[in-house]
Amino acid sequence: MKAQNIRHLIKYFKNLTVTYIILGVLCQLLKSINILYYQNILDGFSKGLSPWSLLIYSTTLILPLILAYLSEYPKSKLYHGIYYFLKKEVLEKISHIDYLSYMTFGSGNLLQKIEVGALAGRSIYVDFYCHILRELLPSLIFNILFISLIDLSLIPFITLGYLIVFLISKFLLTYLERIKRENLINEEALNSILTRSVFEIVTFRINRRYKSEIRKYESLSEKVVDNVTSMTLIHELFFTIFAILVAIIQILLLALVLTGHISLTVGGLVAVLAYIDNIYTPIAIFNVIFVNYRLNKVSYERLAEFYMAPDDLGLTSGKKLFHEKITNVRLVDVDLSISNKEILCSVNLNFEKGKIYALTGKSGSGKSTCVKTILGLLKATSGEILINDRKLSSINLDDYYKDVFYISQEVPIFEGSLRENIIFENEKITDLEIIEVLENCGLKNFFGKLEKGLDTSLGEKGLNISGGERQRIAFTRLYFSQANLIIFDEATSAMDEKTEEFILNNVLPLLENKLTIMITHHKKNLKFVDEVVSF
Repeated sequence: MKAQNIRHLIKYFKNLTVTYIILGVLCQLLKSINILYYQNILDGFSKGLSPWSLLIYSTTLILPLILAYLSEYPKSKLYHGIYYFLKKEVLEKISHIDYLSYMTFGSGNLLQKIEVGALAGRSIYVDFYCHILRELLPSLIFNILFISLIDLSLIPFITLGYLIVFLISKFLLTYLERIKRENLINEEALNSILTRSVFEIVTFRINRRYKSEIRKYESLSEKVVDNVTSMTLIHELFFTIFAILVAIIQILLLALVLTGHISLTVGGLVAVLAYIDNIYTPIAIFNVIFVNYRLNKVSYERLAEFYMAPDDLGLTSGKKLFHEKITNVRLVDVDLSISNKEILCSVNLNFEKGKIYALTGKSGSGKSTCVKTILGLLKATSGEILINDRKLSSINLDDYYKDVFYISQEVPIFEGSLRENIIFENEKITDLEIIEVLENCGLKNFFGKLEKGLDTSLGEKGLNISGGERQRIAFTRLYFSQANLIIFDEATSAMDEKTEEFILNNVLPLLENKLTIMITHHKKNLKFVDEVVSF
């Protein structure tokens, strides 16, 4: 995770982070003090227990439990908050990312990057950085400090043991990291197969792809299972070796005390043994979480690539149209190349208010590209797009879109009710007006079958809604739009001829005194237009 991203998260979750770390540090301090007073109780047992020592020992025994419980609140808020915050950042990025850059990611791969990256970002922040600052580092510092108070000569001995434990654990975990990295790649491949199989059900079924995809999935899943098993065994081997090493260090210390090389009281010996365990445990934990950190960093950086993709500056800069309505669109010597492939070449077009224009031509001839250029999604390589004789490149696109209505071939149906899918957040429109528009768009029978009427939830994919019905729902939105630039990108492609003619006849009055551009492959639709532009 890059420094600027950490600062961004710290700034947003500052109070929770500080609270979580302070509670953890206090907890580790109290645990260390508890061992010290346990030593005092043991050493002073024969002389009689000090009430203060007993009180402090009892307090430091109970308070860490309370602090651990209190830590659950900031931990949970951070753990879940960071996950959804990173996803919200993706939505914000999508709202202003350069369209061409967005297209290079691919929706399926991007969804995978988002999910895996958000999980990785959360783990890096909470399970690595916060864990080190609130537990591992304080535990190490406090326990070494209290050991030095008992006998400073023990520090070199402990440091040597620390070095041995660190080197052995690092060797084992390097091998573990290699397996985990391989597993990460295989899991991404599994997710990719699953995503394709879910989203492309018709194509995969008709082309009989499922058997081969299932075989690939099965083969990869076996490798993943084998790797996970190996990882589990290595984890257990690591902690077993670690426990043995710590036990050996404790035995050596005990031998040094018994042979008189080190002078400790019984309480001091018990305390030092406890402190040693607390000193070496963070080493083991750090090595494990560091491996996870490095793997999570790879996953998060893939998401960070999306965050760092160039923005469309036209959405945040440029002059606003204010209340000026779009009356004229001109393309002057427009060239457009994508990946060194020429799509548009010296295009000169003039579109005027009050007319309907049809863009026709073979698939791939540049019709949709031309429209996306007019919309400012794609930027002309050379030439100019003029809106009311002003360069589109100098206009604020977000303001420009207030006067644009666009229906694509793939009509989105949003999560929400039928009413919400038609009028969005415009609560001034009555149900009677919506029902009248549904009839004008040939959806009377469709509406009549809905048990909850306008309150019927359509869902993300518009369940049980045909392509033609989806497109007709999109046309209902036109009735409540105040936009002056209307663009239909094969907006009736899923309708039969009769329904298509019915819809276009009904919307014609809405298009008067507006500038309408229609991409169509149906020659019958040309009777509705004023001019035809061939590509």
